[in-house]
Amino acid sequence: MQCLKKQGINDFWFADPNFAYSRSRLEKLLEAIIHKVPGIGFWCQTRYNLIDRELLDLLKAAGAHTIAFGLESAHPRVLKNINKGLEPEKMAQAIRLVQQADIDVELFSLFGLPGETIDNAMQTLDYVRRHNVAITGNSISQQLHIFFGTPIGDDPATHAIEPLPVTKPAYQSICRDFKTDAMSARQIRQMGLFWRLNRTDFEEDVNNGRNLFTIAGFITRHREMLCCRPEAEIMLARIYIQLDEFAMASACMQNLAESFGAHAEVQQFLSGPFTGYRSKRRKVAGPGCKIIFNGKGFIEGKAVPETECHYHIAVIGDGTLLADFERGINGMKAGSAGQFDVTFPEDYGNRRLAGQRATFQVYLHQVMEPVCYDNLDAMRRNPPRNMYRFDDLIGLQKHNENLYYMVLRDSILHSFTGNLNDMMALFNYYLKLGFIEKAMDIAHSLPKEPSVMGHVGRVLLANELAEDALDFLEQAADTNVEMENQRIKAHIKLGQYEAAEAIAADPKLATSLQILNQQVTLASLRQLPVGDYLKRMENLLDCQIKMMHANR
Repeated sequence: MQCLKKQGINDFWFADPNFAYSRSRLEKLLEAIIHKVPGIGFWCQTRYNLIDRELLDLLKAAGAHTIAFGLESAHPRVLKNINKGLEPEKMAQAIRLVQQADIDVELFSLFGLPGETIDNAMQTLDYVRRHNVAITGNSISQQLHIFFGTPIGDDPATHAIEPLPVTKPAYQSICRDFKTDAMSARQIRQMGLFWRLNRTDFEEDVNNGRNLFTIAGFITRHREMLCCRPEAEIMLARIYIQLDEFAMASACMQNLAESFGAHAEVQQFLSGPFTGYRSKRRKVAGPGCKIIFNGKGFIEGKAVPETECHYHIAVIGDGTLLADFERGINGMKAGSAGQFDVTFPEDYGNRRLAGQRATFQVYLHQVMEPVCYDNLDAMRRNPPRNMYRFDDLIGLQKHNENLYYMVLRDSILHSFTGNLNDMMALFNYYLKLGFIEKAMDIAHSLPKEPSVMGHVGRVLLANELAEDALDFLEQAADTNVEMENQRIKAHIKLGQYEAAEAIAADPKLATSLQILNQQVTLASLRQLPVGDYLKRMENLLDCQIKMMHANR
């Protein structure tokens, strides 16, 4: 550690799962770190019953920033099934102790365990959420993987594990291709989706207006699988509000009220108040207003790239802007430019800027006044209606896709206007938001050129609309290998394996790695004899080797 610190490495990961098993050894190690390698940080894991306040004080002093525990499941019966001797309530006490010491907690967990129902698995997710453990890194649960040499792998039937009916050669373990007597393959997949939905970065991104279309696309693609709990509808409603899609937000909220009215999280969300923003021409910026601006800071006359922003959206008074910046922009009118000084705090995250004084040049594009609604009915009766008018679509697409979407939407691009990139972008945004009819209106208005139709089909397939995708992909059939690969994928998604095989068998595609890989997949899905699977795998590997030699 001393050697590595001299090389600039200040953060360490102790992989030993029994890190705290020997108390005396650990105390000696921590004391040595404190005196010989001060100022470092580290991650470690241990059993929850080896942790107490005295040890935590020493761990904190030595630099521990994260402690991980093996939870596996929060359900006592499931823990008994896998011979995991832990008590969730006692672990909860250890979690609180670690958090009180200002150390982060990670919890390793699994789903698809023997005897575990989907309700049992949901209890583990709720346990992690209830104890304020960030669902990130190791705390994102994984499906049980079954490998050779484990008791379950050696005798899956005894543990009520049923491998899925796919072709696998003897050298491949069951891994994730199984269901149990208590959870179907669909339910196991569903559990994975719920863990992803509850990831901390999803919540942070929605709070900050980032990656809204990616998250919305994930929800709408899997909405049927996610509808048994309220998290997806709450998150989707929040995304719709940020994008001024108030009618769709209201529909989500109505669904929440009808389906999950007694749920505490839903009651809190629906209780309001709700805030929207209404654009007002030549509005003066003030507390509570949403602003759209460009800005750039200068220190000693030189522009500082880290301070530059374009079409940035912020709300004055919500804490995201520096106090000096807010004072400077207060009183500016929409459509005007201004200049003012900003002093960065001494503890500012960017060390280069900490404590520095910069002169900012700002152009204020738009100012929107807040509109507060006490309840859902009030918002439904009189939602804000805004029109976004910006000529710089290229700049918007680069710097603020939320605003880019709203400008495209408000331009009413329902027929081909000549700007194919913008049309395809709006088509994709509509799909991710679940506005399928609007998206298909655009798709059918596009030029009937194979390259365009193929691209439309690809986007539809990526959004889990395989049947619609196939209609467009057929219009690009036989144009190139990639389109054939997409057609095969669409047929596989629809369970049309024979149709997929017919495309993959085309001699013109015999040297394509993509197609050869699809042939291997089809051998597994169609449960062909192992010999046929291995022959296809051999063809794929031979082709890969030839390409590697050719590229030397």
